[in-house]
Amino acid sequence: MRVKIVWHVRGVIRFSWCLAVLMGATAPALAQDAGVLDAQGKVIFGTEGAPISGDVATFTDDDPSALASDFTVMIDWGDGAHGPGTVTGSTGAFTVGGTHTYADEGSFSVAVSIGAANGATAMATGTAHVNDASLTAIGRPVTATVGVPFSGDVMDFHDLNPGGTLADFTASIDWGDGVVSTGTVLAGTPSGLSVNGTHTYTSVGSFSVVSSVLDVGGVGATVVGTATVSSPVGLEDAVFDLAVPDLEPPDLATPDLGPAVEAGGGCGCELGAASTGGAAGLLLALGLAALGIALARNKRT
Repeated sequence: MRVKIVWHVRGVIRFSWCLAVLMGATAPALAQDAGVLDAQGKVIFGTEGAPISGDVATFTDDDPSALASDFTVMIDWGDGAHGPGTVTGSTGAFTVGGTHTYADEGSFSVAVSIGAANGATAMATGTAHVNDASLTAIGRPVTATVGVPFSGDVMDFHDLNPGGTLADFTASIDWGDGVVSTGTVLAGTPSGLSVNGTHTYTSVGSFSVVSSVLDVGGVGATVVGTATVSSPVGLEDAVFDLAVPDLEPPDLATPDLGPAVEAGGGCGCELGAASTGGAAGLLLALGLAALGIALARNKRT
């Protein structure tokens, strides 16, 4: 065995053991250096209440022999949720994918953390643009009576976001007679949600009822229904007897006045009263008939 002593200029002694020749020892293996990772975030799009699946980042490794299984990934979705991502790729180029469901619409910053088996790390930040879920709606028929307040549902609608709440919506109702009022959104219908309103019509007829609902995210729905308004039951079902009374025609024959005329008595007055009574009955019958015709016309209008 040889010992080589080397004097450092500062007086430090270093020993170099020459064992390769004498003992056949091998030099220790050098530790592998951590590779260099370069990551970029991506932009993804989706709709609230529905799963979003796609690529959230890409990255490269300067070691072309690295495998996808050499990396672990965590994704911060920007709404308080975290979860692992999946890595695909080879020969130094890789993609990070993930799946997440956002409860509400908006734009979210998506942070991706990448770690390699050799200790290399990288960060990437992307963006998720989440749209408001659409609404589907149908109108409901309205049956009302003049002067009587109507209260009921005018629209059924469904929010495709299962996480939606009643507080997310506002509604309005155009009753078709010049009156617009605020509707109330209720739950529990077969379609999921409904718009309820109250209104009093002042005339009979058919009216187009326009009902609108708006989500806090900006998505809305509008439907047109029909309101059928009738007269109050008392007038609608009233039956008027317009039959003319069975009156005996007046006796137009010249009466036998007898001595009363000659004496200037009051028989003429009696005749006048009798004749007047017959005419009055006829006039009364004609008046009742005219009144019945007027009421019938009012009923048709």
